[in-house]
Order: sequence, then C-alpha cells, then structure tokens
Amino acid sequence: MKKVFVLFVLLTAFIAPMTAQVAESAPIDKARIQIVDYFEDFKVKIVKRGGDYRIRLVNHRPFSRGEWQIVEHFADYKIKFVEHFEDFTVEFIN
Repeated sequence: MKKVFVLFVLLTAFIAPMTAQVAESAPIDKARIQIVDYFEDFKVKIVKRGGDYRIRLVNHRPFSRGEWQIVEHFADYKIKFVEHFEDFTVEFIN
C-alpha cells in the first residue's frame, strides 16, 4: 500500500504542475501524522500559497478529506518537513 502512495505522489508531482490547480486532498488523506527527523514516509514542504495540497490540522481523529492529526504514537504515516527536494508541498488552512 505504501508503494501505491509513493507512485501517486510521483505521478502527482509531474501532473499537478501541468494542470496548475490546487488539489483538494493529499495523497495521505484523513491521516494521523507523526513528524520525524529520520525514516520518514514522505518529505513535505510547507508553503503559504500555491501548495500542491490544502491540509487542515485537527485535534480529533480525521474524518474528512484533507485533514491531518499530529500524533506522537500510532501514526498512519511519518513525515519530515524539508525546504528542498520535497515529495509534495502543503498549504495549511483553518
């Protein structure tokens, strides 16, 4: 399943710039996310505008598309925030 998401991210990295649209949901949709420094599943860059995906941070279990809950344990995915060589960019919304 992880391979499917990686393939989706790679395809999106090439298709999204051509369509010039902001997608409504990230490849790791409705997920519990752990922020790590090493052994991440995805490298993510945070941008203020024009991100590949729009994400809403929530304090409860995510139920809707584009929601992430930041957790310390039992995460669905591990991400690392980077400035360069990201897998995709996100724009956090309220």
